[in-house]
Amino acid sequence: MKNDFIKYNTFRKSEFALTTIIQSDEQKRIVKKKSLNIQSKSFLESIANNYSLLKTQYQNIKVCPCIMKDENLEIEFEFIEGKSLIDILLKHSKENNKNEFLNILSSLKSIVLDDDRLQVKKAYNVSAEFENIFGKYEGTFPFDYIDISNIDLTFNNVISDDSKNYTIIDYEWVFDFPIPVEYIIYRNSILIKSLFPNEDEFELSGISKTDSQVFDKMEDNFQKFVHGNNGGIYSRYIVDNNKCIVSNLFNSNDYFSIYFYGTGNYSHGYLRKIPIKWKKKIKGFLTGETAKNEKTFEGYKIFSIDEIENQSTIVISTSKEYQDIVYNRIKHLEDKGVKIIRLD
Repeated sequence: MKNDFIKYNTFRKSEFALTTIIQSDEQKRIVKKKSLNIQSKSFLESIANNYSLLKTQYQNIKVCPCIMKDENLEIEFEFIEGKSLIDILLKHSKENNKNEFLNILSSLKSIVLDDDRLQVKKAYNVSAEFENIFGKYEGTFPFDYIDISNIDLTFNNVISDDSKNYTIIDYEWVFDFPIPVEYIIYRNSILIKSLFPNEDEFELSGISKTDSQVFDKMEDNFQKFVHGNNGGIYSRYIVDNNKCIVSNLFNSNDYFSIYFYGTGNYSHGYLRKIPIKWKKKIKGFLTGETAKNEKTFEGYKIFSIDEIENQSTIVISTSKEYQDIVYNRIKHLEDKGVKIIRLD
C-alpha cells in the first residue's frame, strides 16, 4: 500500500509520541497509528482499550473500529468515507450561514451524549487522576459529566455520511473519571471566533465566560501533561525567544485578523504551546498554494494569499532560513495595510 499522508507527533512527551499514516491501494484505504518509541507502546495499547469503552457506551453513534497489530506496536483503523464536521462548518462559514453552524454545534452536543441517550450525572469533587492531568478544578460544583469522556470528540474527528450518520474516528484521549461534559464542547469553541469573528463566541457556544476561563486552565494543564517541556525545538524557539512580540500581538488591539504563514512543524509546535485564550484570535493559516474550502490546519481554515483582507496581520511562522523567501512572497500586501511580523 502507498502512503497518502504521514503525521509525526514528535512534540509530545516520548510516552505519547505516535505516527499517524493513511495508506491506500486499489481496494481500500486504512489509517494506522504507530509507536515512535518503545515508551509509547502502552499509550498505543490504551487506544484499543478506549475503543472498547466507547463501543460499550455509544449505541446510536458509530465508533470507528480498530485492531492491534505488529506485536502491539501498531494499531489499524478503517478509513471512514464522508465529510468531517469541520468541512461542513467551513462551507457554512463561507456562506455566513450562522443557523446551519448552530445546527452542527447542536449535533456535536448530541453526539457527545449518544443522540442524547446517555445519562448526565453530577460530580461534587474531582479525582486525583483529574488533578494529575488537568490541574486543580477551579469551577463550581456540582458539574455535569458522563461515565466515559472522549475529549478528542472534536469537529475534526466526527465524520458524517450523506444520511447524516455520524462516526467518531479518533479517541486517543479517553477518561473514565468525571470531567465536565461542557469541556468537550469548549475544546471546539476556538473555531467559533475563527469562523464567525463578528459573533459572540460565548453566546454561540453556550459556554459562559466564567466556565471558559476555568476550561482555559484545564486545557493549558492538559497540554503540559501531553507535551511537558518538550513542545519541540520549534515551539520553544518561537515562544521563548519571541515572548514580548507574541504577548504584544495577542494582547494589543492594534492587530486584527491574525493569520500565520506556514503549516509545518513551526506552526504545529507553536499552536501546542500558546494559551487557548490566544488561539481564539487566530483567523487562519496561509500557504503559497491556492486554498481549498475544505482544507484545514489544526482545525483552522487555510487561506491563499489573495484572500487576505486589508488591515490584517500576518505572522511568518517558519524557519529563520525560510523567512526571507516568505517575506518577499507576501511583502506586496503591506501596500494594502497588512502588517507582517517576523519571529526571529
